[in-house]
Amino acid sequence: MKPQDFIIDRLERVFNRISGIKIRYENRTNTCSHIVEVTPLVIFENDECYLNLEEELEHDFEELFPNESILFVSEESLTEVNNSCCCKFGFGQTFESFIEYNEFKVESDLFLLDFVESDNFAKAA
Repeated sequence: MKPQDFIIDRLERVFNRISGIKIRYENRTNTCSHIVEVTPLVIFENDECYLNLEEELEHDFEELFPNESILFVSEESLTEVNNSCCCKFGFGQTFESFIEYNEFKVESDLFLLDFVESDNFAKAA
């Protein structure tokens, strides 16, 4: 199993357990690092179930992929997710707020979004 597949599978579990969570994930292949952004901040800092799941995911990841690193961040973190390869967010949020990130395709009714490269912004300029 590739590190990205492991992370996406485990983030799916986190998403299904925590109500109101938004998760974005970026794989930085040039540094063998993986950035996971979790919002809102109140969940990231205070939700005991989320904190336990994050700790478990991080531990398992480090055991399986010792040459890769994973970092969890939230709002106002200095490290940001700039090029999401996937994003999950709860029901009731609109796609319009995510259009700025690039074109995407909907994978399921759980709103797993795969972002694809787009030059539409260059065309608009």
